[in-house]
Parts: sequence; structure tokens; C-alpha cells
Amino acid sequence: MARKKPKKHVRVYLDKNKHPGIFRIEGGQYDGLYGYRGYGYFTQEERDENKRITTEWNKKGEHTDYPFRTLTEAKNAKIQWEAAHAELDSYYVADDTFEALMEECFTQRENSGDTSAFTRKGNRRLIENKAGFLLKTPARKITVSDIDKVLDQECVLRLSAKRKNTLVYLLGSIFEFGISREKIKRNPVKQANRKFKKTAAEKTNTHEMTILEPDQLQAVMKSILNRPPKRGGALVKAHQEYVNRLDADIIYCLFWTGCRVHELLGMRFRDISEKGFDLQNQYKDGVEKHPLKNESSKRIVKLNKNVRTIIQQYRTMSEEVPGFSRDWYVFRTDPNKNIPRSDNAVSIARNYAIKELQATDEDFPYFTTHDLRHSYASYNLSHGLSPVKLSRQLGHSTVTQTLNTYSHITRNDSVKQEDILNSSDSEYI
Repeated sequence: MARKKPKKHVRVYLDKNKHPGIFRIEGGQYDGLYGYRGYGYFTQEERDENKRITTEWNKKGEHTDYPFRTLTEAKNAKIQWEAAHAELDSYYVADDTFEALMEECFTQRENSGDTSAFTRKGNRRLIENKAGFLLKTPARKITVSDIDKVLDQECVLRLSAKRKNTLVYLLGSIFEFGISREKIKRNPVKQANRKFKKTAAEKTNTHEMTILEPDQLQAVMKSILNRPPKRGGALVKAHQEYVNRLDADIIYCLFWTGCRVHELLGMRFRDISEKGFDLQNQYKDGVEKHPLKNESSKRIVKLNKNVRTIIQQYRTMSEEVPGFSRDWYVFRTDPNKNIPRSDNAVSIARNYAIKELQATDEDFPYFTTHDLRHSYASYNLSHGLSPVKLSRQLGHSTVTQTLNTYSHITRNDSVKQEDILNSSDSEYI
């Protein structure tokens, strides 16, 4: 049966919250699937005079009364109305400053649980520092040249291409938010069409995979354990000793589990069983139960005896705290509160250890927290673990991904993973 040709019409509605007394004409086509397109605005007085502007739907989804018979008629009405009511622009375009629009956009994103760039405080400061002169300007008055002025500043041009593109993304998203709220009509960032590419220097300075050996891991842990407190006092010293041990344990567990840092930080006591760590979600950007990278990331992570000992030590310590439950996180900033350790705190401890070790050994490698995952993979493959088994442990979507990433490492299918993880190399300090 041939599909019926959708009827063309326009629909009128009153935006009571944003523009009291102003009706917006929307033209388009309706077939139960498509939306509408905007064609103009009418005032309350004009609505009362023209009964045809009101329209209703019947049960079949058809109009019982058409304000305009064709889209051409609707477009002509829009042109005539805008020419006669040019001074009413302020009625349906808000005078919110860019700062107010930014705050509303950030608040909406954060309240919705969005984990994109809007949830990072550093990116809010990026806008305030680089586009500060736009904050008090009404958003609807910001032009393409204003955006170019922001992006052509010397302080912006010194940023990396990734950071500059982040700034473009943030600014553009705020304007798109304003358009969706009918506060502004256009996005000057989109009109500017600015995108930055990596320079030759940035391409050559890209961090390559660093593989740590178990003895280097132990050196990192010792350095973190000896990190002095920033201030004096017995209480501060005791807390520093706790967080030093916490960060060292996290570094150790990242190396010997192959977990991503956010996956490990989301570990709860209830997730631990005889089979291992039942990984179903992660703790990321302050969001509990944040979805994993992909569906294949859901897996059972095998744990060696030392990692199990670490988890049991935190379990024993936590059980002494009033209100403890199995839902508590394993790695917590405060032993008396269920607040998980942040990835930033772990990175600070890692950077401290690297700086201390490189002060005495110039050849000690720089590594990221994700390099600990690469080190885990490298260690297992070089000691004979099958890439198929390793792919499952890492949560890769395909074995091909594992082979392509670690193709430079010798492999053997004849070794059990338990024997590798519990080898003498995994010594815990």
C-alpha cells in the first residue's frame, strides 16, 4: 500500500514562559513522524483578530482547521509580519549575557548527569580566562568577528590544538543551548567555522607507549610511600601516610589488573568474588555508575593474591567504620567516608614519583596511568599468555585490537594467566 503524501500545514503555539503574548507560526508537514519548521510570530492581539490562527488536531492526526493553506502562504505571512513588527525583536530574543547563558548551560548539563567537557571545572575556567571580555555582552549581540578575536588572541594561539578545539566546542555548545532555549537566533561559532590542526611539533611530541618493568613499579611505589606532607601536625602526617599508601596501592593494582583508572576507582567491595572483580561500571567525572567505554568492557577481571590481599586490608579497615556496607568503594580518599579517590589525585602522586626518580636517574621513563595498563598487557604477553585471553581481560572489543596494539611483543598460548599473575615478579611492598 502506497504511503499517503503528508499534508502541509502550519501550527501555532504560545510560548508562555519565554515570550508572553507572542505566538510562533510553525510551518512544515505532518505524517506522524516529522516535526515542524518556524515561519514567523504573531502577537496576542493579532491572534484574537484572526480566528484562523487557532487550530486543533482530530483523533486521526489531521487538522480540522488550517491557518494557511500552503507553505508559500505561511512564508509570505512571516515576511509581512516581520516587516511590520521589526521593533518587537526583543520579545522573542532574550538579552541574557553570555555569562548568564554559560551558567545556565553548565548547570543544565551537570544536573542531567552529562559527563562531557561541561562537567570539568578546568574548561569553565578556560572560557572565563580566554573569552572573559565576552561574558558581560548580550549573547545575541556577539558576532563572528568577536569569536575570531577570542581565537586569534596570543594566549589562545599558544594552546595546543586539542585545547583550542575544546574552547571552540565549549563556545559553540553554549550558543546552541541558547538557540534551543529560543534566547538567540544564531550560532556565531558555527558561522566562524574555526578548527585547529596539530602542528608538526605536536605530532612529533605525541606520547608513545611506555612499558614499565616490575622493578620500576616497585621504585614508583617506594617513592610515593615516602612522599612528605605539605604541612606539619600529627593529624596531617597520619592522613598523608594513609593517602600515600592508598595511591601506591592503586598504582600497584592498575599494573597487575590491567584496568583503566576509572574502572579501578569504581571498584566496590560487593564487586569482588572468588572469580575476580565483576566490572560493570566505573567512577568517572564525579559520576557514580558511569557507563563503561563499550559493552565489551564489562568483564570479570582476574586478581592475583597480592591484589586480593590489598582489597581485604581495606575491607577489614572499613568494617570498623559505623555505617559500612558492601556498597562502599574500595579505594577512598577518607577511610571514614565513602568518597572514592579521584584520578587526578592518583596522577599527582604518579607525577611526584616520576620527578623524584628522574632526579636521581635521568633514564627513568615518563609514564601515564594508562601506560600501567599497557605494562600489564606487555608483561602477560611476554610471559606467554594467549592474546585471546588477554583481550578478554582487557575488555577489548576484538582480538585484532589487542594484536594491533601489542604486535611487537612475543606471545605463546601455553601459559595460564594465574601462574603469570602470581609470579615472584608481582611482589608487593
